[in-house]
Amino acid sequence: MRLLKRNTQTVQYRNWLTNQPVFDEDGYQTGEYESSYSDPIELICNISPANGSTQREIFGNISTYHKILVTDKIDCDIDEQTIFYIEKKYENEMVRNDYVVAGIAKSLNVLSIALRKVETGDTQ
Repeated sequence: MRLLKRNTQTVQYRNWLTNQPVFDEDGYQTGEYESSYSDPIELICNISPANGSTQREIFGNISTYHKILVTDKIDCDIDEQTIFYIEKKYENEMVRNDYVVAGIAKSLNVLSIALRKVETGDTQ
């Protein structure tokens, strides 16, 4: 079944690119790394709260997710390291993501993504 247009919303996501080393004020590496992400990409999808046993069976035995995102764009490049902006809109690097991917289930017509809410400042 395809998604009904009236039930969809536009969300933003960013894909993980690489880890960049962090340098101190003298130009030396600190031994820490920061993740770098792509520019924001918009995705039209249906967002539903996670409830019911049918939805849990889609992703196996994961129990720590808060929303399920369903899209008919099954060729999008979302993976386990993708970060989402659902309740916030990405404007610059100071805006932190509010969801991370907890699981992905692909079928013939739709891509279902379980999302876990993160605390402010966390990315994984």
